[in-house]
This record gives sequence, C-alpha cells and structure tokens, in this order.
Amino acid sequence: MKPLGEMLGRESKIIGLFQLYSVNNKVLRSGLEHWDLTGATATVDVGAQHKGVTAGRVVALGVLALAAKKDKTKVFVTVELASGEQVIIEGPASKEKQARQFAGIINQVAKL
Repeated sequence: MKPLGEMLGRESKIIGLFQLYSVNNKVLRSGLEHWDLTGATATVDVGAQHKGVTAGRVVALGVLALAAKKDKTKVFVTVELASGEQVIIEGPASKEKQARQFAGIINQVAKL
C-alpha cells in the first residue's frame, strides 16, 4: 500500500531520522503531528551524567550491581520554530552523534 502523499502525486523523501521524528520536505514529523521548519534552528544538549542501579540489576547481579550501574544520561535536540514554539526530542546519550547529525539536517533544511 502506498502512502497518501504518493497516491496524490507528491514524492516524500525522508532526509533525516532521530528517535520517532523524521525530516522531509522542510517538515518535521512525529506520528500525526508535523511542524514547518522554515526559519527553524536546532541545538543539541547532553544532560548531566546520571548513573543508577535498577532493581533488575540488583536481583541479577546482587552486590555487584553497585559496580554495574546503568547509564541514564540523555541527549536533547531542541528545535526552535520560527513561530517561537519549541519541540524537544529526547534520546539516550549513546545516540549523541545521530542527534548532532539530525540537528545539522534541520538547520540545513531550514535555510533553504
């Protein structure tokens, strides 16, 4: 089954993906929501390092769970739209490189 845009003769090419968000044709999309990226800017912030012990790790590893703490650090892509609205996209810090690439794509598309 073809997407609605293709059936209407509009070609939809996804330029970038991060978490559940995509960029195509100067539009940021997530599920049924969409935002126009004309004049938008995107920045990336990494939250303070946060490591914690989960109950599952304590059960599985016992006392060793204190040494095997889970990294809960987050990375945030903040998209400031021309209207002043902000869209904040959260992801794990392990995907910082993808987050920076996604923000770069948004910044490039917004200038066109």
